[in-house]
Amino acid sequence: MTDIGSLHELAGKRLTVIEAIDLPGGGALRLAFEGGPALILHNRNDTSRLVIEHDRRAR
Repeated sequence: MTDIGSLHELAGKRLTVIEAIDLPGGGALRLAFEGGPALILHNRNDTSRLVIEHDRRAR
Protein backbone atom coordinates (compact mmCIF):
# COMPACT_ATOMS: atom_id res chain seq x y z
CA MET A 1 0.00 0.00 0.00
CA THR A 2 1.29 3.49 -0.87
CA ASP A 3 0.48 6.73 0.97
CA ILE A 4 -0.22 8.98 -2.04
CA GLY A 5 -0.75 12.05 0.19
CA SER A 6 2.69 11.81 1.79
CA LEU A 7 4.39 10.86 -1.46
CA HIS A 8 3.16 14.06 -3.16
CA GLU A 9 3.31 16.30 -0.04
CA LEU A 10 -0.49 16.65 0.19
CA ALA A 11 -0.88 15.80 3.88
CA GLY A 12 -2.56 18.74 5.63
CA LYS A 13 -3.28 20.63 2.39
CA ARG A 14 -6.79 21.96 1.80
CA LEU A 15 -8.91 20.19 -0.81
CA THR A 16 -10.07 23.02 -3.11
CA VAL A 17 -11.77 21.26 -6.04
CA ILE A 18 -13.73 18.05 -6.41
CA GLU A 19 -14.79 17.55 -10.02
CA ALA A 20 -16.62 14.62 -11.60
CA ILE A 21 -15.72 14.08 -15.26
CA ASP A 22 -17.94 12.04 -17.56
CA LEU A 23 -15.95 9.94 -20.07
CA PRO A 24 -16.99 7.37 -22.67
CA GLY A 25 -17.01 4.00 -20.96
CA GLY A 26 -16.54 5.47 -17.49
CA GLY A 27 -15.50 8.63 -15.74
CA ALA A 28 -12.96 10.37 -13.59
CA LEU A 29 -12.77 12.19 -10.31
CA ARG A 30 -10.37 15.17 -10.04
CA LEU A 31 -9.24 16.28 -6.59
CA ALA A 32 -7.22 19.52 -6.48
CA PHE A 33 -5.26 20.60 -3.41
CA GLU A 34 -4.19 24.08 -2.35
CA GLY A 35 -0.50 24.49 -3.20
CA GLY A 36 -0.15 20.98 -4.60
CA PRO A 37 -0.89 18.79 -7.59
CA ALA A 38 -4.33 17.49 -8.52
CA LEU A 39 -5.07 13.78 -8.30
CA ILE A 40 -7.23 12.32 -11.05
CA LEU A 41 -8.72 8.87 -10.63
CA HIS A 42 -9.81 7.53 -14.03
CA ASN A 43 -12.09 4.53 -14.37
CA ARG A 44 -12.90 3.35 -17.89
CA ASN A 45 -14.12 -0.07 -18.93
CA ASP A 46 -13.56 -1.42 -15.37
CA THR A 47 -9.90 -0.32 -15.36
CA SER A 48 -8.67 2.33 -12.93
CA ARG A 49 -5.55 4.49 -12.99
CA LEU A 50 -4.33 7.39 -10.90
CA VAL A 51 -2.80 10.45 -12.58
CA ILE A 52 -0.90 13.17 -10.70
CA GLU A 53 -1.41 16.50 -12.47
CA HIS A 54 1.42 18.93 -11.64
CA ASP A 55 1.14 22.65 -12.41
CA ARG A 56 3.35 23.13 -15.46
CA ARG A 57 3.71 26.85 -14.73
CA ALA A 58 5.63 26.00 -11.54
CA ARG A 59 8.48 24.39 -13.52
